[in-house]
Amino acid sequence: MYKIKLLLTTLIVLILIGELHAQNSWGIGLVGGYDIPLSGLKNWYSGAALTGGKIIFNTSQNNELEIEYNYNVFLNSTMSKRMFAAKSQIKYAFVDKDANNKPMFLTDANGNYIPYAEVDKQTYPDAKQTYADSLYSSSGASRMTVHSITVNTIKYFDEINFLKSRLFITGGFGFYFYKNEVDSLLYGGQPIYKHKKVFMKTFEDSRVSLGFNFGGGIDFSVADNIAIDLRGKYNFIVGELRPMEAYKYKGKGFKKDAEDIGGLTKVFPIQYVTFSASVKYYFQ
Repeated sequence: MYKIKLLLTTLIVLILIGELHAQNSWGIGLVGGYDIPLSGLKNWYSGAALTGGKIIFNTSQNNELEIEYNYNVFLNSTMSKRMFAAKSQIKYAFVDKDANNKPMFLTDANGNYIPYAEVDKQTYPDAKQTYADSLYSSSGASRMTVHSITVNTIKYFDEINFLKSRLFITGGFGFYFYKNEVDSLLYGGQPIYKHKKVFMKTFEDSRVSLGFNFGGGIDFSVADNIAIDLRGKYNFIVGELRPMEAYKYKGKGFKKDAEDIGGLTKVFPIQYVTFSASVKYYFQ
């Protein structure tokens, strides 16, 4: 990893020195946006805010080169919804059965089943006990941070008669530093031991991976040396997240009946789309 970081730093420094000597016009930009996971990554997370910055070099009238840094944190994981497709091994309380002879389990304020041993017998004197069909991993959590440094090229088209704007396409490559951390997840092999839940130790997938991006957008000139950039791009990272096949469920569970929750299969490659806005300032 150290050698990769050293190579990346050297490459970026060489590009910066070369472009600063070759160009009289350059600029900087601030970036804000939102990342939406694709493919297997969307089974882990929904989306994440993005922040960053860039250094811009005018290589010609209609072309630019930029070195961009972005940072995001995926926090809204699906870990807390993961259930096992097996008997829970814990007896939960119910007060009656429905028309299909299925137990009507007691639930707490969060919609989770209440273990029979924890039921207030004065409030529910007629409570009975039985096994549930699944074990709910409500304590599970995960988060993934991504730092990316990419070198992008931008090709502008002719100016259009709308706020001095230009459409453009962009593409680039670079390195993505990502770390996916998983905490308080129930142990898939034997989630219950001596009537207590067994949790896995915190673990992480951490890599420095090569990545590519391409997309397009529109650039608005708001002053002689200030512009606003709106773009969307697709990110392809040659990296992976480990599979966790035990955490899948279809049937009666703790949240919704007949809800189909697929297992966490191996994620490769890591993919997401970015929608962002940039404020760019050019030095003359």
